[in-house]
Parts: sequence; C-alpha cells; structure tokens
Amino acid sequence: MDPGSDIRRYGVGAPSPLSGVCVELFNGECELYKSYGLEGVKTVRYVAADGSPTSVSVVVSSFRRSSGAFGFFTQRVLGGDLPSRATVKPLEAEGRAASGVGMTVAWRGKQVVESTYVNENETPQEIEERSPQVLHPLTQLFSQTLVGPTEPEREVRFLEMDGLDPLGVFVMTDGLLHATGTGPASLGYFSQAEHPHRVLIADRRDPEGSRDLLLLLRRAHSAATLKGRDIIRLRTTQPGAFPETWYLRRQDDVLLGVGPLADENPELSTPEERKRADGEWERFAVRRLMEVSTRELKFE
Repeated sequence: MDPGSDIRRYGVGAPSPLSGVCVELFNGECELYKSYGLEGVKTVRYVAADGSPTSVSVVVSSFRRSSGAFGFFTQRVLGGDLPSRATVKPLEAEGRAASGVGMTVAWRGKQVVESTYVNENETPQEIEERSPQVLHPLTQLFSQTLVGPTEPEREVRFLEMDGLDPLGVFVMTDGLLHATGTGPASLGYFSQAEHPHRVLIADRRDPEGSRDLLLLLRRAHSAATLKGRDIIRLRTTQPGAFPETWYLRRQDDVLLGVGPLADENPELSTPEERKRADGEWERFAVRRLMEVSTRELKFE
C-alpha cells in the first residue's frame, strides 16, 4: 500500500459518515449504491514496489446483504445494458469478477471491490495491454481474502443455466417490467438462443408475495390468461421504447417469465408478417417458460 496516502473509511463504524463518500468520491452515483443497501466504503491506494509510476486505486464497498452486493456487482458490469454490449469479460476469482480496460470489479459476500489501474505515462493501448498483469492477480488475491459466500442467491444460480450469456445476469432492486413497487428481481440474458430472450425470476420466499407481484404487474400493463393454461401474456408499453410481450407463470413462491431482449423489434411490413412473428414468439416463449418451470427451485 502507498505509505504516503491515507486509507479513507466511510459509513457504519467508520470515522466519516456515509454522506461524505457521496461528496468526495461517488460524484452523483451515491443513490445507485444506496439502492442496493450500501453501508460502508473504504478506499486504498497501491503503488509499484519497483518505484515505477504505476498505481492501483481500490474502492471496497460493503452492503447490508450479500444479495445487495451481488446486485450492485451486476449493475457495475452491465449498467442495465445488454451483455453483448458489455465492455468487460469474466475473470476467474472466488465469487464473481469481471475485467475491463484498466479496471476490475469483484464480488464476494457483502462486499464489492473496484480496482483501477493508473499510469499517466502510458498510452491507452499500453494500459489495455499491461493493466491485466497487475490487476488480475491483485483482484484474485482480494477475492481470496474477503469473507462471505462465493455463490449468489438461489434465483441467480437458477439463471446460470446452459446458454446464458457471459456475465448475463442483471439484478434490479425495483421497477420490474417498468412497474414501480415490484421489489427485487433478476434477469438472465440468452442472446444466442433460437429466439434471443430474457428469463425473469422473482423469488419472494412465500406464495402470497409472488401472487401480489403478479397482480401488480397485471394492473400495470395489458394482460390476458392463455386459454387452458396458467400462463399470463403481458404486453408492456413504455414511452420511447418498443412494446414487449412477456409470458409469466407463478410457481409457488416464485414468479417466472420469458420476454424478448431489450430493443428487440424486427421491422415487419405487413400485418400478416407481424401476426406470424407474434405466433412464433408465443410458441417459443411458452415452450421456454415451461422448460424453465421444470427446473428445481428448492435448492439451498
């Protein structure tokens, strides 16, 4: 660690209040951190032992729950965008980690570690080439020394099935399918499937919770029950976005769903083409939803 810099601590049990980090470090992102249950932050700076101008700035964020920390990790990785557009790649570590140009982010337990490579004498191309040599082993060491579980919540592990895009899980705290008050849920992205799609899982741990969630979504959007099936067709509309057709099924304490990838809107010139495409999508989505529904949810 850099002997000339201070280790700054904010939040629970720290000398500075959490509000201090909002002003000094997060530059307007504090509400995003807080939405996942941020409780404390520590910043550390490492320097090269050989005296070179390379340094690594590290931010360790601690959250109220492991699920919140992992959710924030997915926010950092995807930022609400498609995994196919992500600028980071998976990095092997205890827990989950990702690596980009001059940066890494790692999750384990209730903590997320963000590391940034700094060398003002190097070009962007040199940073892209040399930073992994420093950041990867350092990040892997961090993940080994952190405490807490190395596997996320059961709904995330449920989504980590065959065909999932790399780093293809996104955890949200609210706003599921453009409806407020829904609470947390997770989305898995499957861009290489026959029909590129997302799988939704919202684990409420009790049947009443999943029933209330489905009722809220039905009230927020146009919904209909498929004839002879316990499947709901939900049509979502949002200003500035293409309409989406989702298929939902409640299974005990869990709500499952299958929907298109974001921004998926094939241009079809005639009503007949649209009707045929809608029929193909419904057949695929219902089949996929039933496949997902047969997977075991009651794991530890």
